[in-house]
Amino acid sequence: MEHIEHKALATFHTPPRLWLRYVDDTYVIIDKNMVHAFHTHLNTISPTIAFTMETEKNDTIAFLDVAITRQPDQRLSTSIYKKPTNTDRYLHYTSHHPRHQKLTVAKTLYARATTHIKDTVIHKHECKNIARVLKNNGFPRNLHHMTHNTTTSQNRQFKSFTCLP
Repeated sequence: MEHIEHKALATFHTPPRLWLRYVDDTYVIIDKNMVHAFHTHLNTISPTIAFTMETEKNDTIAFLDVAITRQPDQRLSTSIYKKPTNTDRYLHYTSHHPRHQKLTVAKTLYARATTHIKDTVIHKHECKNIARVLKNNGFPRNLHHMTHNTTTSQNRQFKSFTCLP
């Protein structure tokens, strides 16, 4: 995949402004008038690999579990993306599993909201949603508030992240 990626980006006359890849999913920012030409170009690189494409709808597109929305001022905001088939069913608190596994469910949901969402209003809305989901999965109210406060205070102290390949 990396070979195809390098060849495609090096041989296209107007490369994208941003190209992010995770395994076989890519997030690309490119001029609107170049989208279809670049998609066609990608599919000429290897006869055995066919690229599919999704474009933003209502100024929003999903990349992995993040919904990326283009604001009117052209800034990007993020929120948690859930597929339409998502049921919000997680390990139920009354199930016969060790307590630390149950706590991990709550910690993971709050950690994802904290690391994926920059906007405080969207973050607060997602935390309310997580509290509802945990309640529906049998979690005691005091337990998910405790995990949220711990996770948020641990993760909010970081101001930026860098990914090194």
